[in-house]
Amino acid sequence: MSLQELEPMFPQKLGTYHSKDPDPDKDKTIPFLQALFEFAPTAAGQHSVAVDILPCATDECLEELAKRYLYGLILPIRVGGRKTCPESDHSSRVFADFDPTMNSDLVEPAKAGDLLTIRDLVLRRENY
Repeated sequence: MSLQELEPMFPQKLGTYHSKDPDPDKDKTIPFLQALFEFAPTAAGQHSVAVDILPCATDECLEELAKRYLYGLILPIRVGGRKTCPESDHSSRVFADFDPTMNSDLVEPAKAGDLLTIRDLVLRRENY
């Protein structure tokens, strides 16, 4: 669906939300999701937010989605000074070098100009 088709459904979906907080004014789930949609830097970003919100059938789903955006997108950006975080060298990070199931032909560099090979390797790496 296009953004123009999704946009009218967006306020209707958020209007069905009922806060479980005893003081509904403290629950920022709906204003937060509205702000994500409204201030997304691109139309593709707005589309992505709308596509995430519209399938939510329960209040809990909307709350979890808001938490996912807050802890997975907004807070990491703020902590990183509006930059993406550097790669972690933490010992719990999974490295492809240690994965015994890694097939060596999935990590070989493709020749320059061979976009179909690059595309196929990426799709195989991502299990598509």
